[in-house]
Amino acid sequence: MASASSAIIGGTVPAGLTAMALARRMPYSWTEQEQPMGEYAMIIAAAGNGWLDGEKAMMESLMAFKRAGADGMLTYFALRVAAKLLHDGDG
Repeated sequence: MASASSAIIGGTVPAGLTAMALARRMPYSWTEQEQPMGEYAMIIAAAGNGWLDGEKAMMESLMAFKRAGADGMLTYFALRVAAKLLHDGDG
């Protein structure tokens, strides 16, 4: 897969929600999905305007990558998700 939004890091890193269908079809042993700044910004802006629940949208966007077959994710939400998962694990 050759595009400006892809990177080869021991496999292929397709960009965001538009490339989720490709993750399942990649012949590599490890596929990572990148969530571009634009997708992150859309969720932050929509949550800031009260149009959606930001925490739920954040988790759902990343779970969609996992359901599509991604083994790993690169996201600007990484620290927030880590904190949420650690906190939810206390419960």
